[in-house]
Amino acid sequence: MREDIEKRLDVVQTAVKSAGFSLYTFLLAFLNTCNQHQSSQVSQILKYHGSELFAAMAARQLDVANDWMLSTIHLKVAAEAKPLTRYFRPDQQTPVSQILSRFSLRDVLHDAEVLAPTIYDLFQHIGLPDFVGSSGRNHNLVCAVTVFLKLQTNSGLDSCHFTLHAHEIEK
Repeated sequence: MREDIEKRLDVVQTAVKSAGFSLYTFLLAFLNTCNQHQSSQVSQILKYHGSELFAAMAARQLDVANDWMLSTIHLKVAAEAKPLTRYFRPDQQTPVSQILSRFSLRDVLHDAEVLAPTIYDLFQHIGLPDFVGSSGRNHNLVCAVTVFLKLQTNSGLDSCHFTLHAHEIEK
């Protein structure tokens, strides 16, 4: 069985080379095709088999797969952090008392989830094992505090102290 697969791979690789492609240029051209039928095939492959392809890549070159994954996550988180930071950065003319009076932990969680779903999801999973069972800890509270403290760091709110009210988040 494996010999048959190897023979067929050789036939395909020879055909790719005879068409003037290297394996890399063929794969890149196939992934970037503008042909509607081919594009649909690529989309279907990625949709239904992307995780298998990534797992095979990781099995072959784990460091490369990890670097690729981390680079992708970094780009996505950086892109989400910008609007989230801008959204939560108060106008410098706004008094701290007004900021505090409008502050709602529920709104922080909701707005963070809408504006930065990847960041929100990461923060939700950071402490999840600590909250399984009857620890009495409010996972949403910890997530909101983590998001808010990260945003406070990004937005330069040096001297503001915020009081968080746990009763604002339903358990």
